[in-house]
Order: sequence, then structure tokens, then C-alpha cells
Amino acid sequence: MITDPRIFDEAYLPRRLEHRDPAVRHLSRHLEPATEGDRADDVLIAGPSGVGKTVLSRYVLQRLDQPGVRHGHVRCLGQSTAGILRRTVQNLPIRADVHRGTSLQQLEAVLRDRISEPTVVVLDEADDLV
Repeated sequence: MITDPRIFDEAYLPRRLEHRDPAVRHLSRHLEPATEGDRADDVLIAGPSGVGKTVLSRYVLQRLDQPGVRHGHVRCLGQSTAGILRRTVQNLPIRADVHRGTSLQQLEAVLRDRISEPTVVVLDEADDLV
């Protein structure tokens, strides 16, 4: 029985992911190099809708939250490449003024020029990308 309606809120993140310890450890292990200033592994999380891919990635990013490691979560569903890059810039603490008219080249330059430390970006629903 569901007793807490907050679980239906997309922003809700549980304190603990029950029965997901192996998946949490596995993803954390692949992102750990970022905590040491190195490039983390690229990771693809796949599975049917509703199994918890998004909450797993958000949960691990929250645990990864420490000085020197930037991270963002971008929903890709229905977005263009420029839209995804714009949302990436907006979701990362890099202080750049981007708007709907900012060109793809400008967005790429902002990301390239403003990110010099480990950064993890989750592209949620990336299988929707062309």
C-alpha cells in the first residue's frame, strides 16, 4: 500500500533505494573517478519504463554531491540537440546567460570554456535522441 503520495512527484527522491544496493554501488563505482578529478566512465542505464532508471541516477548524483564535482540531470525527451545543451548549461552551476535563440555553436563553446573540473551530466531518455 502506498502511504506517501510524494512518491508520485518527479522531484521526490527517497533517502534510501530499497533493494537497489548493487545498482547503486555499480553506478557509483563508475562515477567515482570524477570525485578524484578524473574523467568518469560513460554509463548507459537501460531497461523498461518504470523500473527506476531516473531515480537511480538522481540518487547516485545526490550521493556524488561534493565540492569539485558538478552534476546535472537533463530530460532529453522531445528536445533538439541545442535544447539539450541549453538545459545542460542551465542545470550546471556555470553562470552563463543562454536562451532559446543561442546557437548550437555558442552553447558548445560555453560548455567547453566554462567547464574545467569534473562534471557528470545525466541525459535522461537519451534513447529518444536522433
